Amino acid sequence: MAATDGRWRISLSTTGLSLSGRMALSADEAKLALTAEPESVVIFFLESEETFTVTESGYVSGWSLDGERLYYQDTRGIASGYGLRVYDLSRDVNTEVLSSSLRTTEGMTVTLPLGIEVSPLENAAVFHKNSGIWLVTWTPAQVAVSSCD
Repeated sequence: MAATDGRWRISLSTTGLSLSGRMALSADEAKLALTAEPESVVIFFLESEETFTVTESGYVSGWSLDGERLYYQDTRGIASGYGLRVYDLSRDVNTEVLSSSLRTTEGMTVTLPLGIEVSPLENAAVFHKNSGIWLVTWTPAQVAVSSCD
C-alpha cells in the first residue's frame, strides 16, 4: 500500500493483517478501515501504522465525513441477515443503527445482505437484494425502507 504523493508506503504483510473483504479510507486519508481475516473490522492508522480492532465479527461499510465514526456490518447473525453498527472513535462507543431484519412501510420484511453502502451524510444506506436496489433512511428515532426498482 502506498500513497501516490509519497507520504507513506506500508506493507500490510508486516502488520500481520490479511485482507478478507471490503475496506474504506476516511475522508481525511488518515485511517483505513478494513475487513481482515477472519472477518475482523480493523482500523489502520496510516501515519503511525497502529491498528485497532473494532470487532472480531464484522464487515466494513464506510466512514462518516469527519472520520470519527466507522459503519460496519455485524456478521454474527448470518442466518438472519447482517445488522449495521457504528463505532464512534472519539467516544469509544459501539451502537446498533439497523437490525438485520427490517420491515418496509408496506409490511414486507427485508434482511440486510453483506455489502451495504452507507451515505457520507449518515442518514441512509443502499443495498442490492432480490433483484432490486433498496434504500434505507433513518433519523435517530425512525428507520424507513423502500425499494428503488
